[in-house]
Amino acid sequence: MLENTLDFKIDGINGNLKLVYGPFSQKLYQNNQEIKRKNKGLYIVFPVQNEEGVLEDLKLSKGWNFTYKAEFRGEKIQIENKPSTLQYILGLIPLVLILGGVIGVIIGLIGSTIIFNYIRQESALFKQIALALLVYILCAIVYLLVGSVFISLMYGIL
Repeated sequence: MLENTLDFKIDGINGNLKLVYGPFSQKLYQNNQEIKRKNKGLYIVFPVQNEEGVLEDLKLSKGWNFTYKAEFRGEKIQIENKPSTLQYILGLIPLVLILGGVIGVIIGLIGSTIIFNYIRQESALFKQIALALLVYILCAIVYLLVGSVFISLMYGIL
């Protein structure tokens, strides 16, 4: 449900590329063969074959707008469409939990990631809104439960 597929082509790279990603995983395929990734800091780096058959690094990163960008030979390429304004609003609702400190930030980011991944698959506005509200409610419940347990542990109630 939360796994997206993004087909794209970049000049200088042999064949077609396909990125399969979910909230917490990314796989890249070149000509239907999975490429093993290597992590370098904030980037996910994949050694891809160029048109001459030589391996070169393709860097993928997810920006603040929750969309993937590729960098190949120093050129940055937007490989995914940016969300609409309404989709941004729906996806950022869980970040209201930032007001709740570190726990709220973590839960809010997870909720926003789930919403943005689903919104890219679903075109029906009603379903987008319903899922965003459902995820926000679940995030709020998890936040309250985790906060309650944390406070109980601090004061020795549990």
